[in-house]
Amino acid sequence: MKLRIFLITGLGLLWLLANLPANLLRQFIDSDQLTLVAPQGSLWHGSGTLVSSLGLRAQVQWQTVFWPLRLNLHLTDKDSNIHGRLEPGLSTVLSDHLGNHRLTLEGQLGATTLAPLLQRYDLFVPGIFRLNHTQLSVQQKQFHLDQPSSLQWSGGTVRYILANRQYQAAMPPLRAVLANNDEGQLEAKIYSSETDTAALLILRAAQNGTVYFAVSRGMLDLANYPWSGSEAADELIFEVQRNLAPSRR
Repeated sequence: MKLRIFLITGLGLLWLLANLPANLLRQFIDSDQLTLVAPQGSLWHGSGTLVSSLGLRAQVQWQTVFWPLRLNLHLTDKDSNIHGRLEPGLSTVLSDHLGNHRLTLEGQLGATTLAPLLQRYDLFVPGIFRLNHTQLSVQQKQFHLDQPSSLQWSGGTVRYILANRQYQAAMPPLRAVLANNDEGQLEAKIYSSETDTAALLILRAAQNGTVYFAVSRGMLDLANYPWSGSEAADELIFEVQRNLAPSRR
């Protein structure tokens, strides 16, 4: 009789574990920067919509692997398709939020996915951004690249507005090298080819939610922006720092 009760109880617990709702995943993901919307399925295998504070969103599917513990991820949005893997650290498993964990991503981002963010800065960019294998560690909500990576843009006709005037330029494919700078901040240096040693553009994400970028004379020429100075193509012309958070109206 006791064995029967034990078996029934054990089967009941297994059934409960197997059917833990997908909504529980929000306890690990939801933050000021990222929200999981309308999760479906179970904690072990399900889908939903990821929405970021930057205005970007994507459909996500996940499947849990128990050993070693990880979430296999697949993010899609129109012409975007990214595969990833989330490996939670011990502090994540023992708490209600993401602590120290490792995130691996690879795939492509389409211009339509990035449009809501770029349009905030009056920038309209076509094409595909192909992200090579990228592995990040997250500690105390800060991203750190485990090793340098790269991002390749397919090129195309770019439109932008500066000083209330619209400009347009047919730009070649560009390559970004992703790394951490000496201060540990995520930094992207953009080049026109793999043989170039001087960056056309430097982007840097600060911990306070702002992004710094520096533009060279060569980048201004590629962007078809009129400039009367006599600086060398690899010389940085101006530097700007702007807040990535959406403006409150």
